[in-house]
Amino acid sequence: MFFIKKGHIMAVLLLIILVLTGCDLAKTTDANSTNNTNTGVTSVNYVDDRAEIFIRTLKVFDSSYVPNMEQSDFDRDYLYEGYTYSVKFATAYADIMLQANVTKENAIGLIEAIASLPNDMNDVQDFSSLKTLIDQFGEFGINPSITANIIVSLADVYIEILLEQEGIPIEVSERLINFKTMLNTERETFISSIEIVASYVSNVYGQIDGSLVNKLNELTSGGMMTEEEILIIKDEIVGVFSETLPTVEDYKNVYLLNTLILKAMYVDHTIVIDDAIINAYAVTSHNSAKLFIELLKDLDIAMYEELNSLTNDIYIPGEYYFDEILGEYVYSEDQYDIRKIVDLVLYFDTYFNNFRLEHHTEFDAISSVSTEELKTMMYEVYKEILIASVLEFAPDDQQKDLMIDTIEELFSNIDLYEEANEIYTKLGLDIYDRFINTEGQILIDLTDLVERIDDGEDEYTLGAEFQSLLVQYIDYNDILLGSLTKDELTILIRYQLITSRLTLMNVEYAGSPNLDSLYDTLPTILADIIYPFIQFEMTLLDKLVQNQFPIEMLIHGENITLEESADEQLIKSLNEVLTVEVKALLKASVKSLYDDVLANPTVIEEFDIDTIELADSRTTALTNIDRIYNYISILSTYDFDNLTLEQEQEYNDFLDLLNSEVQSEEQIN
Repeated sequence: MFFIKKGHIMAVLLLIILVLTGCDLAKTTDANSTNNTNTGVTSVNYVDDRAEIFIRTLKVFDSSYVPNMEQSDFDRDYLYEGYTYSVKFATAYADIMLQANVTKENAIGLIEAIASLPNDMNDVQDFSSLKTLIDQFGEFGINPSITANIIVSLADVYIEILLEQEGIPIEVSERLINFKTMLNTERETFISSIEIVASYVSNVYGQIDGSLVNKLNELTSGGMMTEEEILIIKDEIVGVFSETLPTVEDYKNVYLLNTLILKAMYVDHTIVIDDAIINAYAVTSHNSAKLFIELLKDLDIAMYEELNSLTNDIYIPGEYYFDEILGEYVYSEDQYDIRKIVDLVLYFDTYFNNFRLEHHTEFDAISSVSTEELKTMMYEVYKEILIASVLEFAPDDQQKDLMIDTIEELFSNIDLYEEANEIYTKLGLDIYDRFINTEGQILIDLTDLVERIDDGEDEYTLGAEFQSLLVQYIDYNDILLGSLTKDELTILIRYQLITSRLTLMNVEYAGSPNLDSLYDTLPTILADIIYPFIQFEMTLLDKLVQNQFPIEMLIHGENITLEESADEQLIKSLNEVLTVEVKALLKASVKSLYDDVLANPTVIEEFDIDTIELADSRTTALTNIDRIYNYISILSTYDFDNLTLEQEQEYNDFLDLLNSEVQSEEQIN
């Protein structure tokens, strides 16, 4: 059976800790390296030193272990197997340490310090004791270069141990063999990349002095610290990372290591990662890290106090109150102060605009590597990795085929996703710019209006406020839909259909070839259907403003309700915009929905649509459209302040008809 034994856990722990053995080398590396050179192991005592390192390492795994034990010395086979693994690891450790010119004393001290680490951690009470514990690893002369060599060598041995286990799955075995081969053929790359990481850890740790440790102790001890003191600690920590920021070349080496690991993971699949991709990731990572550090630097006491003022009381918890109508206590909903949210958005907009200008060099560097050619290359790599993952890890051939079809479908439409994303981004940014340029006035006005109504102010006195909100809403609506062309609408519809198709491929309509033609033809048809309604909505909203809706609604008459007055104004505006041409165009769109979409043979077959019910629904819908047009024409002439009983009945019949149409549309959707 394939499982991790005690010796393996120790090996993994050793590999992890070795990376950290560069912890306090800012003070000890040079001296220890020199010491190793001057007092290195000679051929005279090599054998004796090797034997002692081997024995002391063996006892780290189990204090009862001694050299040359046999199977008869153990009660269970798995105990002997664990011993043999420990022997291999101890042998490799002794050889590696001596080859790296590490003295016997340091090699033994390191392995024993690692072994005692779990118990020593129990005594850690604060940052000072933690630093003292970690500092001991700087005494063993293990600089980043040695660390990298040790890790690669021990990883090689560890893979050998894993491969010897019985019951190891064939796919795991193949990946391990592939990784072992990669370790040998690309050994220098592995070593240089790990050395960079170890050096970085060493440099960061070397920047942490006693003063910072004492402040961290104070911060975590439960004592009271002022905001200024906390920000001072923040500045020191940021200073540490600022001084030790890896270079672009460092990032390249680390990403190169990642590519090797990727290649090792996928035995039967070739993944080619171009140097341009590695460079782009490195440039982006370096500059992103630099920008994040600069962002943290900006957080000073003045910025803290300003943000604290903006966010203070932004959250308004609900409370229990007695509802006179219900006759019981109810809990009001939690809320947020909209005005403060608007102020916060405006604050961050100003800050990030200034931040981008101040640090344009880093932003420009990131933009310079984000080319269309590079994106195409990266998409291809992502696709290859996903397919390789499916081939390696999918449970069965059916799942593999389905998942690969989905991946192929996804990446075959990358250009479409890019186009849709560009449209959505433009619309979103235009809306955002409108919000910023008007300083969030629409939310402020809406909040004011709601509060005045909640305070009991008569709606009939708020006509101008309603009118202002309607005008602002139309401005946003025009930004969202007014600039949207039919071609752009077609792209967005195609994007939504393809997205839904990827979902359908994984359920009941998996990869139906009959649906393929629909995804090619439907977007244009649906755009032709929807676009006239978008234009109609915009025209209607403009007409409502021209007719001073809702001002006229609120001041008109005394014998009708607000709802009736609103209906009256809406009906009159509808009658003005529903010209003969517009009526014909909207009705033609509804016909096309039934004839070109719902009645499509493929749609009927794939979604099991009842053709008789569909025909009845079409007849009813078109008849009701004519009835609605007729009602609007008649009702627009009525004086809602003085409706006769017959006129009131017609009005109610019209409302019932609209309600039935809404329910029918919901069923279709």
